[in-house]
Amino acid sequence: MDKDSAFKEVQNNIAKGNTAAVRPQVMKIASDHSDDAVTLLTCASLLKTVDDDEGSESVIKMLMDDLPPEESARLEIAKGLNGLGYSGYASDVLKDLAVSDDIQRMRMTVAYDLGDHELSVHEYDLIQEPAPDDDIAAIDALCALGRFKEADEKSIGLLSREKNYQSQRERCSVLLRSGRQKDAEKFVKDILKNDKRSADANALAAYFMWMNNKISAAGGYATKAVKADPTHIGAMEILALCLIEKGKINEAKIVAGAINEQAPGHKAVIRILSMCRQ
Repeated sequence: MDKDSAFKEVQNNIAKGNTAAVRPQVMKIASDHSDDAVTLLTCASLLKTVDDDEGSESVIKMLMDDLPPEESARLEIAKGLNGLGYSGYASDVLKDLAVSDDIQRMRMTVAYDLGDHELSVHEYDLIQEPAPDDDIAAIDALCALGRFKEADEKSIGLLSREKNYQSQRERCSVLLRSGRQKDAEKFVKDILKNDKRSADANALAAYFMWMNNKISAAGGYATKAVKADPTHIGAMEILALCLIEKGKINEAKIVAGAINEQAPGHKAVIRILSMCRQ
């Protein structure tokens, strides 16, 4: 059986709930393609999907035993590992690689995910041309360090350059994390008032409600956002988290699967599945 057919069979078993058959199938694929990093990362992701962390880590160790020498390949592997929640392994992969913006932003992300926020900000400062996602990561790290004045300035600057859901959510996050609840509420209401049918505006409202532990309201706004844009990952993540709070674990996993189909390895998938297990 070729690799694509083997993966399709695994997906069919996952869809049918036949999880007992998944590990042997996936391990066979991993063994047959042990020199293919992308295949191994896919195998690890599939095992994560069925809550087989032990099997997933065994595949990751197989990958770590035979890392390619090329820096570009190692960077992609580090991204995949970090996306799956293996930040420690990702950090090991990035060791001794030459400094470049791509390497630095990955080091920044890994440091943040490992809880080393000081190092994350330091790695950000070494990026020559920060992208919007880099600014968002730096703002999050600054908030975690309680450096709200710097975070505030950066979030205002980001919003002036990038008027989208990510920058709006980040601005809302800074306001909430620095204790400016009323300012955050006004910020969200003003955006929602401009276009009540906008997927971004409703997703932002869902995020605000979720952060304030208003689960039903968050779920309602997230549902509106997903109806407006079925590919809106931010809205889908909040919707899944609300489903978990209501005990609808299977439905949340379906949403996680939809996110994974759209953006394989997206961190939202790992966050959702992790909460499903709690």
